[in-house]
Amino acid sequence: MVSGFLRNWFGCSEIGFGFMGFYELERLGFVHWVGDMKGSIEELYVTVTELQSAVTGLDYKLGSISEKQGKMVSPIKLMIGEEEKFQGKALALSHTKSAISTIKQKFSEQQLQTFEESCFGHLLLIEDLKWTSPIVHGLLLRKADPKTVSQVNGIKFIVGNKVIQFTPQQFCIVTGLRFGNLPFIPIPSNENCSLKRKYFGNNKTVSLLELEKSFHDCADADDVLKLGFVYFAVFVLLGSEKHVHIDMRYLKLAEDLEEFGKYPWGAVCYAKTNTLLLRALCADYQ
Repeated sequence: MVSGFLRNWFGCSEIGFGFMGFYELERLGFVHWVGDMKGSIEELYVTVTELQSAVTGLDYKLGSISEKQGKMVSPIKLMIGEEEKFQGKALALSHTKSAISTIKQKFSEQQLQTFEESCFGHLLLIEDLKWTSPIVHGLLLRKADPKTVSQVNGIKFIVGNKVIQFTPQQFCIVTGLRFGNLPFIPIPSNENCSLKRKYFGNNKTVSLLELEKSFHDCADADDVLKLGFVYFAVFVLLGSEKHVHIDMRYLKLAEDLEEFGKYPWGAVCYAKTNTLLLRALCADYQ
């Protein structure tokens, strides 16, 4: 869901993924996250099964796949040809297990209950999420070339003799996170953001490691809860290496937890995941 998201390291052919991988859907059974949403969940399970079959060696029939572009019909091609396949390792950059464990240890019973009732509460169930690196890498090798297919409705993959998409709707069903337009959030300063003033002073940037330390050391009950929400967002949803800087606007957003819960975290995670999936493995699309 990952962000989540993918990062591309050239030279070592490694891809880091944030929130979660496509193939954990079937094992975890996220049906209870759908809520009032209907449709496409059965289709999504079929897609997962097809992807798993394809990764184990299903042959492609690319000549039979095409997409209508106006009155023209052009063949859809793989971004990386069959003859150019290579071995690689997909790395999970989300600190899911350790972050959830830290939150459960740090929060009081009342704080944990507040968190469980929030927009992130259901995600505490993914503490034991398993990472399937070979499957993710295999899927990435089956990306459709953006030059031969429209990516407007989400990134597309060629699996068997079908073209499948990674759409916002699927991401919403899987994660249970809110989608919508991103609201304006002012840049935090010591004048307009108490969390920044009290825990990061005049720092112009804050890394994941610095945020983690402030969360660990915080003794103020209200601030523990606020920092905990930011901690979960950047360590689990938007996973990255700990030296990377966070978006400091999340500190300002967390000062009002009601507004924090209304923020379209699903849209943020999907946008990062989709953008980096598009350019993963291939320098031509950086």
